[in-house]
Amino acid sequence: MSDGDHCGAKGYHFFPVPPGAHAAAAAALSGRRVPGPQLALLSYGGGDGLPSKTGPYRHQWTFSISFGLGPGTSQALSLAQPIGAQGVAVEIEGPHGLVAGAHGLPVSLHGATTGPDHRLAVRSGDEVTADLTLPLAAVCPGIDARQVEKGLSGPIDAHNTVIGQPPYRLFVSISDPPIGALRAAVHAPVAGDALTGDNLN
Repeated sequence: MSDGDHCGAKGYHFFPVPPGAHAAAAAALSGRRVPGPQLALLSYGGGDGLPSKTGPYRHQWTFSISFGLGPGTSQALSLAQPIGAQGVAVEIEGPHGLVAGAHGLPVSLHGATTGPDHRLAVRSGDEVTADLTLPLAAVCPGIDARQVEKGLSGPIDAHNTVIGQPPYRLFVSISDPPIGALRAAVHAPVAGDALTGDNLN
């Protein structure tokens, strides 16, 4: 489902980002242990075309995302199948608001096991990853998808060192009540059922 009705909105998220989530993510990136479930972007990027099964090469922008999941504790994180109660939501926000967004996106999940309750079980030590594609239809009208993709990387200096934050911000989120329950059980610094990762360094 496209979030096109929210194009240009600032701070829009299909799954609202819980208070404290950004600070906890920054702490995790700095190497500090943060209790509670984690979602981390592993890779993202676009391409200009897809091979067609019916003949010639057809040119169309595609944007692929991979992310990892972990419980952040010895307890397992239980999630509804295929991943979370309402699937995955993706938003890209620029200086002037939302430029792309969709939710309920299908995913390919790797490394998770199914518990006796037929829910996904994400355990400590497991390498649980997910792959998805953001379709071109999720990009707001009048927005150049390739420029947005370039804007997801931070500026670099002459030594190819990142020297600032990117002008566009990518958010990937899932939501499920067991996320909030596990956070409460381990006294995580973040509350709520939504789990979000983004491209900020």
